[in-house]
Formats: sequence, structure tokens, C-alpha cells
Amino acid sequence: MKKIGIMAVLFAALCMMSGCLKDVPLTDREMDIVAEYAARALLGTIPPNTMSDYEPLPPKEEVLPTPTPTPTPTPVPEVTGEPHPTDEVPKPTATPVPENSEATGEQLTRVVGAEGFVFSYTEGDYQLVPSIEEGDYFSLDPKPGRQYLIVSFTATNTTDESIALNTMEKKLKCEVDVNLGKVSRASLSMLKNDLQYMSGSEIVPAGESFQTVLVFEVSALEEIKTAHVRITNQEEEVVIIKLK
Repeated sequence: MKKIGIMAVLFAALCMMSGCLKDVPLTDREMDIVAEYAARALLGTIPPNTMSDYEPLPPKEEVLPTPTPTPTPTPVPEVTGEPHPTDEVPKPTATPVPENSEATGEQLTRVVGAEGFVFSYTEGDYQLVPSIEEGDYFSLDPKPGRQYLIVSFTATNTTDESIALNTMEKKLKCEVDVNLGKVSRASLSMLKNDLQYMSGSEIVPAGESFQTVLVFEVSALEEIKTAHVRITNQEEEVVIIKLK
């Protein structure tokens, strides 16, 4: 009978508490703790208004959703009639070789530097040949698909006496540029009048001229549209002679 009375009182207490807590929702675990506490308080097993036997539940963390970054739209360039900055820029064309002049001959004489001689080039004084023959002494044959370009220069003795023609002292470097980009060094022709290797064995009488040459091996598979010879001495002095 005593237990029934206690249960009635406990039920009434829970109803009262539930009425007070109706605005504060509790979890099932929290309701169990409150109910047990009320029961023990009514039975006198714990002092009223004390819940030291129960550890407080940690506050429930609110998990916020991770915001999704909004992608930045890529600007689209406006299409106009003007060229776009990324359009390919045309490559500049090669600078044409200046025409030969009287100054070219003076510069040629200074670069070759053979004492007592003046050098000159006559427009169009060159030829293309498939091979070179020097009497019965030797012959030169180019590589397959190539030919020889022979350029002639005139050396004139300007003194009053016979002098030797010597060009080796200046250690000339001779090149030909065909069609603005295909450069070839002068060949070792073994000709006695090769401009690079005149060692003084050739004696030229006063006032007379002597024909010297440069030999280049060039392609025989394409037309020569432009050609110029570049001669440099050991002092880095340069002369450029236009052939075509």
C-alpha cells in the first residue's frame, strides 16, 4: 500500500515536471535522468535539489554545412575586328643586303689588306659549275646534290714595281649566304689563285691585274635568288659583297 502511494506521488511529480518542461525539449537520456532523480528524491535516498551523482551531458555541437565555393566565371574576350593580343605576330623579313658601291671596293681592299694592291668585284662575276678541274693536276667534285659557286675578284698592282701578292697574313674567313639563310664556308680549292691562300708566290707586274677566286659548295637543288659573300679578317673587319 505504501509503494502504491509513493508511485502516485512520483507520477504526479513527473506530470508537474513535464508541464514545466514542455517548452524545453529533452532527449530520452535526459528524461531518464530527471525521472530517476525525482524518484530518489521522493524516496529520500538523495538530498533534494542535488544531482551530484550524474555527470552533465556535453552540449550537442551544431554541425554547420560546409559552404560550397562559387566558381568565378572566366571572362570571355569581346570579339571585334581588331587582332587579338594572342594572335601570332608575323616574323620580320630579313634585311636586304645593300647594293655594291665604290665604298664596297675600298672596304674590300682594306679587309684583304694585301700591301700595294687594290681589290674590286665586278657585278655578276661568278659562275656555277658541277666540278673543278685544274689541268692534269687535280679535280674537285662536290657532294651529291651540290655544286660549286666560283666568285672572282680582281687584284690590281698600284705600285711602280712588280710585287708579290700575299693575302694569307690577314687570315681571311670567307662565307657565302644563299637565299638569306643558307651559309657555307669557302672550300679549300687548291687553286693557285685562291684568294684565301695567296702566299706571295705570285708576282704581279706594276700596273697589272691578277684574277683571284673564292670557291663555295652550294645546293644544286634550288634556284639561287639572292647571294652575298662576307669576308672577315683577323682584326674583325668585315666587307659584304652582293652577288645577286
